[in-house]
Amino acid sequence: MKSHDISNFPCRIKNMRITKVERFVIYPLLIASLVLFAFFDLNITHALYNPKSLFGRIGENLAEMPFQLLCVFACCLLFKYRDRSSKSHDIVWGIFFVALAIFFSGYSGGRFISYSKSYGWNKTLRWGVAVGISALHFAIGALCAHFAKADSPRKAVAFSLFVLIMWILSFLMMNGLKFLWHRPRWRYIVTLEGDPDQYFVPVYILGCNGDLSSDFASFPSGHTINAVGVISISLLGYVFPKFDKSSFLLRVFAYIWATLCAISRIILGAHFASDVAAGFLFGFLLFDLMSTFFYPFFMRKVDEFSLKGSV
Repeated sequence: MKSHDISNFPCRIKNMRITKVERFVIYPLLIASLVLFAFFDLNITHALYNPKSLFGRIGENLAEMPFQLLCVFACCLLFKYRDRSSKSHDIVWGIFFVALAIFFSGYSGGRFISYSKSYGWNKTLRWGVAVGISALHFAIGALCAHFAKADSPRKAVAFSLFVLIMWILSFLMMNGLKFLWHRPRWRYIVTLEGDPDQYFVPVYILGCNGDLSSDFASFPSGHTINAVGVISISLLGYVFPKFDKSSFLLRVFAYIWATLCAISRIILGAHFASDVAAGFLFGFLLFDLMSTFFYPFFMRKVDEFSLKGSV
């Protein structure tokens, strides 16, 4: 079999999907947690809330970065294996994928600028760190893509598109739900006059009023959804042989990472426990559906096109 022959991909990718045991454990655990937290959100928040927590600040800034970095890597892979069938295609796709990589790199830096407003840093320092974060994302993504030896360019392209579509769907899903729920964050509630508990809104009450405000974007946790999104790295083994037997361990890393990030969000008062449980559930469900149904289908479609002249 040639390295780019993907006729046996269903057998190989089966080992990289979420297992039945994982589904049996994780889905009931997350659903039970969501139901339980709906009744104990306030108690948990009262116990954990600490706006000055270093752990919380670290989680706030780092939670989404692995997924953003994975998106930069995906864009650089698409640049590497872009359509070179003509000079115009080569140039247009090259510019497009570089622009995408710059966007995701800059997105991480931009998020830091937003989060660091309360740090007491001057604007020059904040922007300097943000530019450094963006440059580091771009450099790491580009270098990893340059030295990566894919089993097949087509597989690399399918993996990259999978990651980017995961990001887009995660973004649309979390913002759509935030718009519908319009749930006030605890860190906003504590700034209001009087007893904060009187302004608390349970997770089972939708407060949509046609407005999308950061102060009313508690449900679900976008940080947690994006932290779970890093689970996409478990598909690396299908593209890069050296990761072939690491899929389960990579998913375990993603679960631990997302859990730590979820806790950090409760500590800062950015979300309630039910918000992060829902974020974890939605992110996990999205990856499960995408990797089970979309990825095999998409691999077949990608195989119909010539993605690189040498393939």
